[in-house]
Amino acid sequence: MHPALVTTVKLLASASAIYMTMSPLSDMPKVRAKIPIDTLPILCMFANGSLWTLYGVLIHNYFPLVATNAVNTALATYYLAVIYTHAGPHRLATVKKILATAGLVFAAVLYAAYGTWVLHSRDVATHVGYLGIAVCTLMFGSPLAAVGTVVKHKSAAALPFRLILAGVLCASLWFAFGLMLADAFVYGPNGLNLALGLFQLGLCYYYRTPAAKSDAKDHADDEGDIELAKLTANVL
Repeated sequence: MHPALVTTVKLLASASAIYMTMSPLSDMPKVRAKIPIDTLPILCMFANGSLWTLYGVLIHNYFPLVATNAVNTALATYYLAVIYTHAGPHRLATVKKILATAGLVFAAVLYAAYGTWVLHSRDVATHVGYLGIAVCTLMFGSPLAAVGTVVKHKSAAALPFRLILAGVLCASLWFAFGLMLADAFVYGPNGLNLALGLFQLGLCYYYRTPAAKSDAKDHADDEGDIELAKLTANVL
């Protein structure tokens, strides 16, 4: 495979992942205003970034795996710091969630540090990879919690279309990168995340708002009028 293509995929995969991780920035003003938000995706983001940084170190893939996920972990840490600072009466519950997530990551780091002494580093990487897959799938699949609402109300308003679309692009790039590495721990979860994203995009299309459907119909009607006008002109 041409080196320029490999480099391009690496850069695009890294940029798309960081873009995805920057999406909660728009929620930070709500947090500062003490408006509750769902912290599970951000906790998963922190754990996901930490575990894949560790995995990248274990397999000696410093770009894009380590570099990208280190940035993502730093961003998630910032989000959690803001959430903790402005948690108000919910601070204790927030601390428990953060400590539980940090404890999981710390345990993985300890295992990796100890495991490399008594096991082959590839075996340790495999175990960390399985844990990373679980967290990654939970993070990318979290919007599926809104599926019941979407089907019940026959509206995709509860699904973040732009974020899902960005997720599909991100998963596609990391899936391609995983195939280049021939690493199932990279292309496996991203292939699953790609499928989840495409499913959600399908829901966005099928249950799009009536206004969107009307706009699409008007656009189709306009296209039909244009084609009819062209046909008439050709006949004349």
